[in-house]
Amino acid sequence: MQIVEVDDELSISATSNGYRFLNSVLGGFL
Repeated sequence: MQIVEVDDELSISATSNGYRFLNSVLGGFL
C-alpha cells in the first residue's frame, strides 16, 4: 500500500511537470 501511495505522488508530480513542459512548448509554437 505504501509503495502505491509513493507511486501516486511521483506520477502526480511527473504529470504536473509534463503539463508545464507542454505549456511552455505550446506557448513557443503559438
